Amino acid sequence: MSERRRFERFAVADPWDGSVTVLRDVFVRIDDSDALTVTSLAAAPVGETVRLQVSGGGAEGNLCVQVLESRPVVLSGVVRHAVRLSAVYSPSSEREALAGARDIR
Repeated sequence: MSERRRFERFAVADPWDGSVTVLRDVFVRIDDSDALTVTSLAAAPVGETVRLQVSGGGAEGNLCVQVLESRPVVLSGVVRHAVRLSAVYSPSSEREALAGARDIR
């Protein structure tokens, strides 16, 4: 007869804390009010601050933006989300502003 352990061998004393960053490809366009509108497969909560990484024409950049509006749209028969963004300007350095933002790509 096998003498297997019948008690837990591992227990977490303190709960772990963490976060997950989900990167998404989006299409970006600038509308008449100088706000950015991105088209994404996922919605975004209004008021959330996110980091938008943009690239094109051989250049890359990061923008710290806030979600103004998120609404579903149908493009080519597929439901997507149009997310309106506004650049966040803060007296703190750009690096500090970007550190607290969630990634969106």
